[in-house]
Amino acid sequence: MNAMHPAAHDRPETHAASVALVAWPWLCEAWFSLNRAAGIAEARARCQAELLACAYQKPDRHYHNLAHIEACLRLADAVRHRGHYGLDEDGFAALRWAIWFHDLVDERYDKDGVVRSGEAGRAYLQDADACDCGGVALGDRVLRIVLATDYSAAARVGGMPPGGGIEDDPLLSVMRDIDLSILGAEQAHYGQYAEQIRQEYAHVEEGAYRAGRSKVLLRFLAMPHIYANGWARHMFEDAARTNLQRELEELQNGEP
Repeated sequence: MNAMHPAAHDRPETHAASVALVAWPWLCEAWFSLNRAAGIAEARARCQAELLACAYQKPDRHYHNLAHIEACLRLADAVRHRGHYGLDEDGFAALRWAIWFHDLVDERYDKDGVVRSGEAGRAYLQDADACDCGGVALGDRVLRIVLATDYSAAARVGGMPPGGGIEDDPLLSVMRDIDLSILGAEQAHYGQYAEQIRQEYAHVEEGAYRAGRSKVLLRFLAMPHIYANGWARHMFEDAARTNLQRELEELQNGEP
């Protein structure tokens, strides 16, 4: 696995659902630090932390869970510290908020899951002291960044046209590249990811899953560039295409 996309570490057991995030100390500190900077009361932050943890840690969330959120946040930190993209403090904070909320509503059960996830982030931030970010309300900016992970949803709410607009805003392209970084992981890590996605769709019949998943992989492989930013292309592009092609061949050949 690429060093810039760290594996999940062993976690202590959660004592109760209401303190689930406490079982993830790095995430816990990241969440409350972000809230303090935005002037959000600790009680409100704790309540939202519980909601986030309960959603992301549902038993059928094999990949889109807190481990994914932590991996995205850590990659955002690492890439920024290495100077791969230039974001001011407001922009970086908006990116981190978007990472926290981007998979909150499960798309398997709500076709507008990405939109609703972004809207949840905007609603949570509507009373934040950091109410203005680059001339745009912080919550609105977070919604727009979240929508970068779903072109069709973004188009329905006017965020960006399908298949376009990503490269015009560094926040949108960075969010998308971070979210897709798993595609460029080392072979073993990618294989684990593919298995976790299959587990999340365990309710789908095998033939239907292979057909649907193959369409997704082909769509990525048909793109001139999977990643929008130079640093992401350098780090992930070649490995991502190799991983996607390998999984596609396995699906088409009926391999487990």
